[in-house]
Amino acid sequence: MTRLLLIRHGTTAWNAERRYQGQTDTTLNEDGREQVMRLAERLRSEKLDALYASDLQRAWETAKRVVERVAVRPHLTVQPDPRLREISFGEWEGKTHEEIAQDDPESLNEWFDDPMHRSPPAGETLQDVVKRVEAAYDHILKQHPDQTVAIVAHGGTLRVLLCLALDVRPEIYWRFRFDVASLSELNTYDGGVVLNVLNDTSHLRLRQGKRPAQLDPDPGKSASRDGLILVLGGARSGKSTFAQRMVEDMWVDPESSQSSILFVATAEPGDEEMERRIERHRQARPNCWCTLEAPRNVGRAILDVVAEQDIEAVLVDCMTLLTSNLLMDAEDIFAEETETAMMDEVEELIVCARQISAPLVVVSNEVGWGLVPSYPLGRAYRDLLGRANQALADAADEVILLVAGIPRIIKGRS
Repeated sequence: MTRLLLIRHGTTAWNAERRYQGQTDTTLNEDGREQVMRLAERLRSEKLDALYASDLQRAWETAKRVVERVAVRPHLTVQPDPRLREISFGEWEGKTHEEIAQDDPESLNEWFDDPMHRSPPAGETLQDVVKRVEAAYDHILKQHPDQTVAIVAHGGTLRVLLCLALDVRPEIYWRFRFDVASLSELNTYDGGVVLNVLNDTSHLRLRQGKRPAQLDPDPGKSASRDGLILVLGGARSGKSTFAQRMVEDMWVDPESSQSSILFVATAEPGDEEMERRIERHRQARPNCWCTLEAPRNVGRAILDVVAEQDIEAVLVDCMTLLTSNLLMDAEDIFAEETETAMMDEVEELIVCARQISAPLVVVSNEVGWGLVPSYPLGRAYRDLLGRANQALADAADEVILLVAGIPRIIKGRS
């Protein structure tokens, strides 16, 4: 099965003015760039194996911004394909429908009546478009069996591609809608195609119900909270205390006797000392907080709770103990399966952060400043957590580093 993600480019000035663009090489406007940023965030956790785009600037820029945010395939580059260009509207490009109807009503009516064989003056027939889009579609399926491929193109192009995939007459292509910066999804099988998603623009809507908040890590500066936030620090740096206070200050309503904060504890009481440590942390948390004990499969556990309860914010404390739990499970601490289990946990957390309508704060140890451990378990721990931190930091909307109890924002708005 080949999975195709169909993406329309972001808004241009001509989109806003409802002008026929065709193959005129327009660029994204400010709204379009904002839309594409949100789309890219939506796609952060996708495992793309390839990305194709029309070589027109509005599609190319959309694709480039998407590939910059996809961290799981660092080698991924955008492959330009002129066959994915928009329908050429010839002399109509740059004009609105009303202007064309006034200046050339006869040609407009002929084109509407028979788009397969009629074209705008100096433009393309729908038959011309079908031939080149079909060639591009066939090429992509042949080159990428059983992979996930994103295609960034134009409204007309994507309509034609969908008609070809679903085996319907191209003349009805106008019945499918592809809004700017929309995401659609096809699953292609040997026996046919399944349309999973059509024209999804949910990522363009602002998440509702979250109060803006402020933190003052530097005098005169503040930071808004949204999405995934990673709090890093060394041992006894104050990172857990800081993260808890940050969540309390930002999302707990002081006038309410109840809280909708979910605290996710990854610790397992393996000995008496750890049991005492866990109890001290439990007593330090407000009694009204919800506590979820999830030593493994953290992202999925959070999604299960959020599906049943209204949660305002989630605090995961911490990646350090989650890494220890996975190492204790491993038969071979340096085996590929151990690293895969770690990165699966990270990817599930990233996906969780994008799916829930509440901020997700994750606490972790910064392990890159100490000496190389002299024993194998220590080296395995350092390597695994270091890789996990890199992936989380890359996906995070904001990263905060604690040094001797002092917070500094090292990624995101400050």
